[in-house]
Amino acid sequence: MQTVKIQLNRLPIGLELFSNGCIAFHRIADFTTIIDNPEEGVSAIISNDDIKIGAIAIKYGEVCVYKNMPELLEWLQAQKMIMPNFKGI
Repeated sequence: MQTVKIQLNRLPIGLELFSNGCIAFHRIADFTTIIDNPEEGVSAIISNDDIKIGAIAIKYGEVCVYKNMPELLEWLQAQKMIMPNFKGI
């Protein structure tokens, strides 16, 4: 299975994208807890232990099918990332 790792915007966490449509978060460095609480949309609490997005908690390294997790999908879309193309890998 092919994967691509990217840093998630300017956050101290990375995102691993799997060619089967799954993702996993990875901590890049130790940091103090970050609270993302937008006026509209899903809030997130990012700590050294896990990531809480809306009502779900995700451990680092846990593989997720983000398309089946509406709050996670909404939060990822709000990050306005550019999806890499797996065709050339």
